[in-house]
This record gives sequence, C-alpha cells and structure tokens, in this order.
Amino acid sequence: MTKNTSMLLITIMSALLLTACTAPSHSSTSTGNASHSSKKVSKNHRTTTPAANSSKQHSTNAPTTGKPLTFDEGMQILRRSVYKDLLADSPQLVSNQPQKLVISTYAGAKGINYFTLTMTGTNQVQIHAKFGTLDGGKFTQLHDVNLPEYQTITRASSNKSASNTVSKSSAFQTNQVPTKFIGKWKKSDKIFTNSDGKRYEYAQLFHGRPHSITLGTTYADLTKYTVLSCKPLGNNDYVLKVEVPLSHETDTFYLHYYSKDHIGVKTSSSNGFIEYNSKAPVLNYNATEW
Repeated sequence: MTKNTSMLLITIMSALLLTACTAPSHSSTSTGNASHSSKKVSKNHRTTTPAANSSKQHSTNAPTTGKPLTFDEGMQILRRSVYKDLLADSPQLVSNQPQKLVISTYAGAKGINYFTLTMTGTNQVQIHAKFGTLDGGKFTQLHDVNLPEYQTITRASSNKSASNTVSKSSAFQTNQVPTKFIGKWKKSDKIFTNSDGKRYEYAQLFHGRPHSITLGTTYADLTKYTVLSCKPLGNNDYVLKVEVPLSHETDTFYLHYYSKDHIGVKTSSSNGFIEYNSKAPVLNYNATEW
C-alpha cells in the first residue's frame, strides 16, 4: 500500500513537472505570432501610403484646359508672330470655337490671308497661315511666300494679382489701337446734289489703323494721329495718348465701342462723344488719305 502510494505520488509529481516545462514554450509561441502579425500590419500600412500619395500627385499634375480664345486675344497673338506685318488691312473673324479660331486679312486688291489659331496646350497656340488670292473669284493658295506656314506662340500670362489694380491695368497697356476700332466709320451730316446732278455727302470721318487714328470731315483736311499708348478703362472704353502732327505735342482721346457699326470718340477738351454710326462708304468721296 505504501509502495503504491509512493508510485502514485511520483506519477503526479512527474505530470506537474511536465506541465511546468511546456507552459513557457507556449507563451513564447504566442508572443512570436503577435509580433509577426504586428509586422504584417505595419508593412501593409507602408504599402498603401505611397499609393494614396501617388493618386494625389496625379490629380495635382493633371493638365488644365486654358480659357477660350477670343478675337482680341487672337489679334494680340498674331501681332507677336512673324505675321505681324500682314494684319493692317481689315482683319475679320471668320470662325470661332472655344479652342480654335480663324482670322482673315486682305493683302492688296485681291490678296487674302487666313490664320488658323489652335490651342495646343494650356498655354500654347499654334498658328497655321495660308496666303492666297481671290483672283478668278475663288481662293487660290500661294506657296511662294517668304514666311513659315506654322508658328507656335505662348499665350500671355493671366496670373496677375487681383489685389493690385494699377499693376494689372498697366499690363494691358499697349501702343496699338484696339482691334474693334480698326476700320472706317462715318457720321453723315447731309447729302447735296451738285449742278451736274451728282450727289455728294458731307460727313465726319474716323479711320482706325493699328498704330494711328485719322479724324476729320469730307472736303477738308484730315488729321492723322500716331498712337503712343492705349489703355483699357473697361470692356468697351479705352484712353489713347497720341502725338499731334507738326507740333509733336501729345493729346488724349477716349474711345467707346457701342457695336460693330457704331463707335464714339471724345477728346480731352470735349464734353461728349462724337458718334460714328455707319461703316458704309461715303457717297462719291475718294480722298487718298481716307
């Protein structure tokens, strides 16, 4: 009995020792698994962070569409191009799309040029020039012109400080007559019939060219003023500083645009605008300076 009891005690003690030996091993395994899991989560986090940054960077670098081209901006671009000397004779808008427009100018009695301006990026405009003639009643392209067929121009920067009005206005100052005032207008005063039965027209005249304006009346001397500077005062108002011929003094003119056939001109000494309200030819008037 005593021997059996002793054997039972030995068996119980052995079982307790075995349990004590295996417990630390299990604890170590659990710690190792937890560490591995932590490393896995940390690795996954580091992997996803650059992906988010990459998406953000792609969004930041995505190209933006520039503002639509207008006739006035198109003329400004052409004046900065190699074709600037071909723009004096009646530039006209032929077609206009948000990112492409076509402008035509005459060249002599039968010549005509077409300039297609196309946006090629956020800040680039490609000019495609076609030089030709209307001789024979249809457009015939000329290829023996000593000018390139294509040229790319960078648009003027629009990143100006909105808080600096003076600086912003100065940036738009130029020495050219605005495109909308280039051409011939009249203010008809009266029409009379001569003794030979021919009818003549008395009218006040305005002729705008890129760098000058001519004013006067029919059958009297006309005065051509050289434009020294032009500054916008709003969407349809401009102030011109001009040089007076002979005396070479400076004077100031104000221009107002009502519509395609209706403009106003005012000097610094006058109270109101003289309104030129027709682009029709003056009846039987062929002054060379006009």
